[in-house]
Amino acid sequence: MNIEEWLTQELTTRGLWEEQSAAIMDIIKADKSARGVRWSELVEGYPDAFRGALLMFAGSEAVAWIDENCPRAWFRSVFAELAGLDE
Repeated sequence: MNIEEWLTQELTTRGLWEEQSAAIMDIIKADKSARGVRWSELVEGYPDAFRGALLMFAGSEAVAWIDENCPRAWFRSVFAELAGLDE
């Protein structure tokens, strides 16, 4: 499984629909801080710390997207916790 597939799966298993995960992935991939990520490489080749940092970043981007598009979503708190955000 490559990094993009893995992160999309992580977003989806936390409550987002596939279309929502895809929209958030587009935002994440366009962010300048993620430009160095080689999305098509196998996720198994990256250390746990990298994956953890990427999940935290994805969580914060997901919260921003949720706040704008579906602020009452039940899964917002899941992503806020993932990102380390205070509720």
